[in-house]
Amino acid sequence: MRERREIFGDQSLDPKVEIDSPSLEYLSVYDYKPKSFSIHSISPSAKVNIDVMFDFEDEDEDDPLERTRIRDFLRGISTVWEIIISARTLKVIKAFSQFESLPQFSNLSRLDASFVGSTLELLPTFLGCCPNLKSLLMVPSHLPMFM
Repeated sequence: MRERREIFGDQSLDPKVEIDSPSLEYLSVYDYKPKSFSIHSISPSAKVNIDVMFDFEDEDEDDPLERTRIRDFLRGISTVWEIIISARTLKVIKAFSQFESLPQFSNLSRLDASFVGSTLELLPTFLGCCPNLKSLLMVPSHLPMFM
């Protein structure tokens, strides 16, 4: 899926997404490459389905601005009860974790994660941030990851 900004060459078509909804119980973001995506407030009992990409894929390249975007994004979802996360989002989190510690996901009880071989290495680090995790479903991803 091509992004609108790629099709039309117009950066204004990539809005700044900010979510501030303390009563929000379900959030699904799929196939989105945010220029700016932050969650300020979401219900602690929320279920979040995340499949987003960032311009931070390579563990050898450090982009402080992109790190800030990812850090803000992770802090926003770190308060929820359940997360379903894609392999390509885990790949970005893995690259980010080479530079910074992941936030604590203290409220996370259920995690459904798709993974490819390289993201499996992140599992011990990620699980260490989830002290109250009760359910873990790991699904190998056989789909090509286009980034």
